[in-house]
Amino acid sequence: MTGSESNEKYVVMRTVPVIVKNGKRRIKINALLDDASTSTFINSDVASELGLQGEYFITEVSVLNGQTESFQAMAVEFGLES
Repeated sequence: MTGSESNEKYVVMRTVPVIVKNGKRRIKINALLDDASTSTFINSDVASELGLQGEYFITEVSVLNGQTESFQAMAVEFGLES
């Protein structure tokens, strides 16, 4: 079967390799590009590895069908390089 004959469906997620940094610490990661997002998020494991710290707060994110999800977040600042 060729791809056009198959019933399989694929979701394409645009990613790009970037370097996140804090002071002299740098980590190369794959960033997910989301045209609909109004905020930038970083994984807590990466933030920890960079030594980032901040105050925790509860935030809400819009998801499918007009629903929202709440989760705990932390505001941090970090640098980004291509």
